[in-house]
Amino acid sequence: MLAPHISVVNLGCRVNRVESDRITADLMRLGFAIVDPQDADLIVINTCAVTGEAEAKTRKAVRHALAHPNDPYVVVTGCVVNLHPEELLELSDRVIAEPSKIDVAERVCEVLGVESDSVPACSDGEVVDALGRSRLGVKIQDGCNHRCTYCIVWKARGPERSVPVESVLEQVREAQEAGVPEVVLT
Repeated sequence: MLAPHISVVNLGCRVNRVESDRITADLMRLGFAIVDPQDADLIVINTCAVTGEAEAKTRKAVRHALAHPNDPYVVVTGCVVNLHPEELLELSDRVIAEPSKIDVAERVCEVLGVESDSVPACSDGEVVDALGRSRLGVKIQDGCNHRCTYCIVWKARGPERSVPVESVLEQVREAQEAGVPEVVLT
C-alpha cells in the first residue's frame, strides 16, 4: 500500500518547532510519507497566537493549505486552536482542530481512514535524517504560571508543567542512538 502523503507546517516559537518535529516523527513512525505541502493529502499546521499578526499568519497559512491541488485536509493544532478554534474551523469543512499535539498522529489516521499499522514505519535514524537538522530540540517544560498582561502563553499553553526527568533522558538517549550530535533543551 502506498503511504498517504502528509506535510507538517510549523508557525511560531522554538517550543512549536520541537512539537512539530515530534509530530513529524510520530507520523513517519506510523509510515506516512512526509512531503511538501503542494503534494500532500493532509497538511498539519502547528499554529501560533503570540501576537495578532501571528494569528493572522495562521489563518493565511490555513487558507493557503486549503488551496493546494490535492484538496488536502488540514489538521490544525497549537495555540490558536487552544484559544480560538472556531476561527479556523469556519474556513472550511476540510479543517479539523486537534487541541492535543500528542494526539495529532492518531487524528491524522482517523481523518484519512488509515489503520496505524497498515504501512511500513521508518526507523529513528530515518526520522532524524528526514528532519535534516544536526540539533534536536527536547521540550522540558510547557506553559507558564505568570499572567503577564502582555503575554498570551499562560492562556494558550496553560499552567507551567515540567516534563518528567526520565522522559527527557529517554528522548536524549533516543537522539544519541539515532546519531544526533546535539540536543537542545527547550
